[in-house]
This record gives sequence, C-alpha cells and structure tokens, in this order.
Amino acid sequence: NCEIIEEKKGFGYNGLATRRILQDKNSKEYFYEIIEPILTEVEKEIKTELAHLFKMLAKVNVNNMTEEEKNTFLKQTLDQIIKDNDIDFTGRKIIKKEEDKTKAKKSLFSKKTPEEIQKQKLLKKQEKISKLEVKKKKLQTISKTSKKNKQELSEEEKKIREKIYYHLFRDFLGYNKIDVIMKDEGIEDISCDGPQIPIFIYHKKYDAITTNIKFDNEIELNSFV
Repeated sequence: NCEIIEEKKGFGYNGLATRRILQDKNSKEYFYEIIEPILTEVEKEIKTELAHLFKMLAKVNVNNMTEEEKNTFLKQTLDQIIKDNDIDFTGRKIIKKEEDKTKAKKSLFSKKTPEEIQKQKLLKKQEKISKLEVKKKKLQTISKTSKKNKQELSEEEKKIREKIYYHLFRDFLGYNKIDVIMKDEGIEDISCDGPQIPIFIYHKKYDAITTNIKFDNEIELNSFV
C-alpha cells in the first residue's frame, strides 16, 4: 500500500529505465524502486548470444574513448553482428531448436518395423531432392534480396532489440544491476550485505532506503565486485 512520492525517467539506453521513490502509507517508510525493461526467457537467450559474439569479435581498447564514442562503437558493432549473423529477435529459431530436440528424443524410443524404416528412408530421400531443387531456385534471386531483408526488422523485432540493447549497454558500459543507482545524483552511498539481500542506499533527501535490487547469488555478486 504505497504511493509514488517522486519519479524520474530517462535512465540507461534510450532512457528506458525509471526510478521511483515510494512511501508506505502506514509505516511512512520510503522505498527506492527501479523499473527496467523485462526480458522473456527467449530474449535472455538472444541477449546471451549477442554478448558472446560481441566479446569474440570486438577486441578493441575503449579506455581512450569518450562515453559518446563508446556508445556509438557498441551500437554499431551490435548492429553489424545482427546483420552478419541474421539474428532472429522473435526467437523462432530457438523455439524450433527445442522442438527438434524433443522430436529427436521421441524418435530414439519409438519402435518401427523394417517396412516403416524403409518407407521413412525413401521419404527422406524424396524430401532431400525436393529441398535441393527449391534451394537452386532460391539461389537465383537471393543475391538481389538478401542484403535488403537482413537490414529490415519488423516493429515487433525493433521493440525486442531495444529491450535487449538496454541490458547489453547496461552490462557492458554501465554498472550492471546498480547502473541506475550509480547514475542517480541523489544517491550518496550504496551498501550490499550479500546475495538475495536488497541493496541499501543513502539518499540526500530521503536518508536510508531499501531498494528492489539484489544480486541473485554469490557468483553474480563476486563477478560484479
């Protein structure tokens, strides 16, 4: 049962994060809340894939770059990775992989007669021939359209990309989970007593406040420190 005392928007990549000061109507205690774009499990996998590719490809010393140059470099590099690797922001490829794994598991335990096995082999052979013919036809026109298609994202994909970019920029150029806290001019001190314990801050105006941010485990906390 809280009311919003103060709200500030515009934190992080494209200003997608918000911080709010809440007050409990009964206890009158203040609470510091950070609202960030939430990723689905599929979007988390895409983020992990992009982060992995970036670490592999972008071996550049950014120490001498300005903040603006770092932001430009990261965005341009990620955009190029997406084009070069044909990243699918809808997650269809990831879902298909899981479906293929399920089908493979089922086929391992299914019993078939010799006739059924032979019939399946013939069908696979016919499918392979059909796919080759289709592929040949596609190759005749793909060179004219592939570059254009790779550069175009649907509105849905753009929204997903922006959410993922927020977290990548926060993790690579910011302060991970405490990025908003670190960039909030009202914060004077930050305290973390361990994993699964909410981070505690000291605010210029509201004094000591508990936040909704915490590190999930010891490994996450140690890697940040």
